[in-house]
Amino acid sequence: MKSKTFILLLALCLVLAVAAYVVVHPDRTSENPERTGEALLSELPMGEVAQIALTGPEASVTLKKGETVWTVENRYGFPADFSKLTDLADKLREMKIGRSFAADEDTLSRLALRPPAAENVPADQQATQIVLADASGKPLAEVLVGKPREAAAGSGGHYVKPADAETVYLVDKDFKILDTDPSAWLRKEILDVPPGDVARVRALTPQGEIMYTLKRPEKGASPEFVNPPEGKQVIPSKVNSAFGVLSGFRIEDVADPAIPADKTGFDQAPTLEYQLFDGAVYRLIPGNEAEGSENNFYFKVEATYQAPSEISAPAEEMTGETPESESSTETDPPAAETADDAAPNSQAEPAEASAEKTAGEDDSTLDPDPRRAEVEKLNQELSAWTYIVPGWKIDRFVTDPEAFFEQPEPPADTD
Repeated sequence: MKSKTFILLLALCLVLAVAAYVVVHPDRTSENPERTGEALLSELPMGEVAQIALTGPEASVTLKKGETVWTVENRYGFPADFSKLTDLADKLREMKIGRSFAADEDTLSRLALRPPAAENVPADQQATQIVLADASGKPLAEVLVGKPREAAAGSGGHYVKPADAETVYLVDKDFKILDTDPSAWLRKEILDVPPGDVARVRALTPQGEIMYTLKRPEKGASPEFVNPPEGKQVIPSKVNSAFGVLSGFRIEDVADPAIPADKTGFDQAPTLEYQLFDGAVYRLIPGNEAEGSENNFYFKVEATYQAPSEISAPAEEMTGETPESESSTETDPPAAETADDAAPNSQAEPAEASAEKTAGEDDSTLDPDPRRAEVEKLNQELSAWTYIVPGWKIDRFVTDPEAFFEQPEPPADTD
């Protein structure tokens, strides 16, 4: 081979090698080295942001700032998960530029930075679009989030592109979990009541008749089945389990609040009632299976206040009387510390965050009126919604008294 031909072939190989490297390591080609280390959205007036819209290839969600809380517009204005929203806002505000390069057609497709729902563009080439707007809906920033940086190209980072720019940036933040499903942005924990704060559990028929009652003799004592039928052996673990179902209680989704009762089944469903030592009473109503959602069920929650001294005495339970017809001469233990099921006061706290109590304060000195007001406020927030919860959680709300008793062994087969 002639030396001139060899040199030409060698040069061609070098050109191909450089081109291949640029394709595999696009972030190595920097057109704006002066911006390295700079916050990509440094000029964004984050304090003016009142709406965040996320749109992906298959779904979209809009989050709006209300008078007191952020809400999910696609879910009837239900409160948003504030910690999740804050995490996204922090990433957008703090993300810094590592590399930048031209946004040519091949790069946009390969890094999934095409606009979502673009015509004739495969879903795996489409980005997640984030639009930040002010209260009037005026866009303040728009960013396309594509693929994360591959491990072979370095550690961490994500490829993003401002909608009005012709440059792709590798930033230092991770956007791998960027949900566009509205249900993923809901504040899903609606109750978090420690088992030890529950004084009594009752199951009521749709007509208000008592099916069974479980009760703690006093705060800190083990719960008991009230007046078990003669000859029945109670299963303590089953009774204990009934007192823990409100701890960290989360929903899957919310349904249209306008769904009629004949669809939800609430008017024909039993009620599970949880009386707390501090006077709060939660009434939970499991309904029918949600339409279009396999093994998910409609669910209702209400909250009322009943002075601790008004809790019925054990001897008066299992009478078939409605709660309104009960009377009692026995006084239950005095109200205990304010529990973790109080009304929400801020976005950063769960819906049942408790009011603070002065250390060492005697429970007997608590004025029930403030707690009554808290519960009434909580009821306004809880009872306005039709929740959707999975079937396995519905199964934890026991309505059959027989579930708490040992079942007799089947007769032996003598054949």
